Amino acid sequence: MLTLSCLDKLIELDPHSSWVPFLSERGYLKHLIDSLLNSDANGQLESMLFATPESLRPLYVYESKMALLCRIASTRIGAEMLLEQKALSVLASMKVYDHHPIMHSG
Repeated sequence: MLTLSCLDKLIELDPHSSWVPFLSERGYLKHLIDSLLNSDANGQLESMLFATPESLRPLYVYESKMALLCRIASTRIGAEMLLEQKALSVLASMKVYDHHPIMHSG
């Protein structure tokens, strides 16, 4: 989470830098997008929908990843790279967005 936050801040401070192309060329951007799909497939994000989740770590990691992706998408070249990596299709295929939180009256 700290690394994702640092990358987010670096891109925020200098949006015209070579950080986004570097992340894409080295495969880090693809890995970041694929990790969202993996966290959806293994049920980590879905576990957050229960009234008493086992751990909040998957939620915080997901939030950090999405914040970085949003920062990347805020630049023209970053948005193009996210489209090249098929980020929208990955997000659209995630099952967690089809669920609603389970609320128990107490």
